[in-house]
Amino acid sequence: MKKDQKIFAIIISLLILSSIVNIQPAYGITHNFISVSGGRQSFLALNSDGSVWSWGLNQFGQLGDGTTHIRPYMIKVKELSDVKAIAASVMGSLAVKDDGTVYAWGANSLDQDDGAQGNSSTPIQVQGLTNVKAVSGGSHSVALKNDGTVWAWGNNDHGQLGDGSNLSSRIPVQVSNLSDISAVSAAEFHTLALANDGTVWSWGHNSSGQLGNGSSYPDALDSYLPEKIEGLSNIVAVSAGLSNSTALKADGTVWAWGENTYGQLGDGTTNRQAIPVQVSDLTNVKAISSGGRHTMALLEDGTVWVWGIDRTKPSNHTPLGYDILLKPTQVPGLTKVQGIAAGPSNYAALTTTGTILTWGDNIQGISGNGTNSKLTITPSLVVDTLLPASTRLAGYDRFDTSIAISQKMFPADSSTNTVLLATGYNFPDALAGASLGVLENAPLLLINPYGDNQKTIDEIKRVLIPEGKICILGGTAVVSSALEAELNDIPYYHYTVQRLAGVTSYGTATEIAKQIKPSGGGEVIIATGENFPDSLSISPYASALGIPMILVQKSNIPAEPLAYLKDLEPTDITIVGGVGAVSASVEKQLKDLFPDANFRRFGGFDQYETSAIIADALFGDYSPNLFLATGTNFPDALAGSIFAGSTLSPIVLVKPTEIPEKLSSIYLSNLSIKKIIALGGTSVVSENIFKTLTSPPPF
Repeated sequence: MKKDQKIFAIIISLLILSSIVNIQPAYGITHNFISVSGGRQSFLALNSDGSVWSWGLNQFGQLGDGTTHIRPYMIKVKELSDVKAIAASVMGSLAVKDDGTVYAWGANSLDQDDGAQGNSSTPIQVQGLTNVKAVSGGSHSVALKNDGTVWAWGNNDHGQLGDGSNLSSRIPVQVSNLSDISAVSAAEFHTLALANDGTVWSWGHNSSGQLGNGSSYPDALDSYLPEKIEGLSNIVAVSAGLSNSTALKADGTVWAWGENTYGQLGDGTTNRQAIPVQVSDLTNVKAISSGGRHTMALLEDGTVWVWGIDRTKPSNHTPLGYDILLKPTQVPGLTKVQGIAAGPSNYAALTTTGTILTWGDNIQGISGNGTNSKLTITPSLVVDTLLPASTRLAGYDRFDTSIAISQKMFPADSSTNTVLLATGYNFPDALAGASLGVLENAPLLLINPYGDNQKTIDEIKRVLIPEGKICILGGTAVVSSALEAELNDIPYYHYTVQRLAGVTSYGTATEIAKQIKPSGGGEVIIATGENFPDSLSISPYASALGIPMILVQKSNIPAEPLAYLKDLEPTDITIVGGVGAVSASVEKQLKDLFPDANFRRFGGFDQYETSAIIADALFGDYSPNLFLATGTNFPDALAGSIFAGSTLSPIVLVKPTEIPEKLSSIYLSNLSIKKIIALGGTSVVSENIFKTLTSPPPF
């Protein structure tokens, strides 16, 4: 790891918290989208002016913005205009211009752009292709020409190029024995083509019967040439899913075949089908889209229906942890939709007003709503920017504040599989648990060891699904065995109660670290366990990237974390705080233990300067969303560390009534702040600070 490198997963801008804090976002640019396409972990959208926009994972440059930064909000694809058709693929993107030329960007390990090797983060013209009207992509790319011929290039392990071989090609080759085609759809390893006479042709991988030719595992063979699917006629649209296929008839009925383990065929069963079967209880359909293990349908009345894995409803009773819909189910509240796109684990709907709504998995920000929470439960608006705003998360006391934050993270009608509990009277357990909270998509609720916890228990019952997990952080000295027994005995909910605890707070932090990263090297964060500010400032970075935080004494590494570190053998070690917090002798001990590891230290003159240095080094000037916490006391900010990490936002420390000079000069002076979130009431973060930061210009 380069010490001057700003981690790309954190370097993001215009994060807005829209779906979490229930603030309606406002566009900075007026859009009128006319189509949307879903890839493995990214989406493309085509605007009416011919521009292309993208969001989500970007590790191969598939967003086309010239970077590899994750974008949980839409950005404009560079150097591309006059586009008439788009397609997001497994790790890349495709576009057709008005002149019939094709452009590609993203991963090129499978040779999906101009025939050259190497990824591209900006569009490159695909050579040798002209007069193209449509494209589609999987692990390969497919182009449909105006003359009805089909051309393909890229990976061909399963014959998905349709040229009679299994040899991959860096340049487009014509699909054999195929003409008069009106539409194409490519999945990861198979391809569908719709002919003008309403027949459907398929080729490529067939392990689950997705080619529709009557054979499937264990007898199925891949097809290197297009084959007509018997029994299908009057088809007007096709969509290839991961291991299944879907077709729409002119009469508005839908037919499906292939893998059905998760109900993705919508026939009321989980039986694999090697020939087309009718999707149950569905008529008047105008568009279809098949994803990873789910399928979408758009009806003539503008409503959207889905079946297969339901990514909005966590469940402990299915292998993937989500409910299964065996038959089409209407998406509540969605009307006036004109287009749909299914990703591998998420959904997109294009409204009649030209906006885009997404829901489902939100890993790597693929929902595009400005957050990085694990799930987007209800359809939320894809955004590009937000007007400046501020909000305060506070309750009557630290315990109520943690409940308020939980309710913002999980609004009404949303839920989670896990809740974390920690004492509200000490900081190490809660802050060490921040990474676990984001990993588990769990809120952190604070327990009062000296008072009534009924409101906290009520919040657990509100947000935690039946048979969910309550994870207690710390031993019985901080969260009593009596409370643990009370949680175990909550009627009807049948919760599982787990305790992560060591002999000391250092041991508890170690037990939490083992849950986050039990083995395999990687990065660890070393922070003092004797005071809170440094670990609070680093906690959003740790939680966003799932990095364990190891707590040490100023001049000593206690036995439990030392043993864990020796077993883990970290490759990257980040020390937080100056030598007054984590001594030079501790750093030397670590360097002696791990001579090949990469080291870096973030430390300043005091907690405020350290906070500013951390924010600047790890978030840079790309994160205009800002959490504020007091640098003089910890309780209100404890639960906020998970919230900040889940939205990829920094926490900076302020004085109760003013912004420290070092914080302003190091980090805030060049920051375009779009959203301020204060953790705690006016006694810890004053209104004066809000006014200073939200009054343009900020400084």
